[in-house]
Amino acid sequence: MPEIAWVNGRVTPLAEAVLPIDDRGTQYGDGVYEVLRSYGGRLFAPDRHFARLRRSAATIALPADPRVDVIESIVDDLVARAGFPESLVYVQVTRGTAPRSHLWPKGIVPNVVVTARPLAIDLARERREGVAVVLRPDLRWGRCDVKSLNLLPNVLARSEAQAAGAFEAVFVDRDGRVTEATTANVFAVRGGALVTPPQKPQLLPGVTRSVLLDLARSVALPLREEEVTREAFLAADEAILSSTTAELLPIVRADGRPIGTGRPGPVFARLEAAFRDAVKNAKDPFFGRRAAAAVEEGVR
Repeated sequence: MPEIAWVNGRVTPLAEAVLPIDDRGTQYGDGVYEVLRSYGGRLFAPDRHFARLRRSAATIALPADPRVDVIESIVDDLVARAGFPESLVYVQVTRGTAPRSHLWPKGIVPNVVVTARPLAIDLARERREGVAVVLRPDLRWGRCDVKSLNLLPNVLARSEAQAAGAFEAVFVDRDGRVTEATTANVFAVRGGALVTPPQKPQLLPGVTRSVLLDLARSVALPLREEEVTREAFLAADEAILSSTTAELLPIVRADGRPIGTGRPGPVFARLEAAFRDAVKNAKDPFFGRRAAAAVEEGVR
């Protein structure tokens, strides 16, 4: 099956999908997005993703649009049409099309885009051996809890990480606290406890992060949401990345220094096993329609 796109109600092959040049997402990054994945044709944590999309849109005052109200059915239909065993779904809502001006006109209609393509990411070796990261200053805007299109600082930091031979870049704010990575949330392990920075405007409320928090509680893994300094991160027993596409990955080196033993550790192994079990058995609420409240309450 071809990669396909839904653009303002029209379904086309992905290569033929277009938006006007005056789309405000293109001109200003004036929009929000979500990335979802499916396992065996079923979307993972859909309610959490869609709730976050609506919250991001409301935060930047995107006008209400009936297509966003039925985005779940649009995505379900596109995934079914594509028919991939595992799909990567991208949803984008921009403020709309208008002559270039910082102020948008009254009555502007959002542009809504959904794409589906096969998920072609193989991170088995990285999961088995662990990944390296570099630490970089967090130069992003102050509302990273909004999943907006403004990703240039993330792009540049990830490029720097690749140039340094690392998998990811982890941001550190001006107070020396770890926030998150360019495409993932971050966990540290200290004394057997899983530690992750608390939810705040400087962090995206990650869906996989919220799933891992639920799984940690389900296996009675000690858990704390508290600030993690740069020094504490480097001195951690283990560290973990989490995201929709990468799932969870062990961090074994940071800025050229080993994290813990320099190998994936036992806490990662417990979480990984719990995650695989949830995916294999399609456990609710992760595949069901009962998890939106966790996101609405600010749980990442």
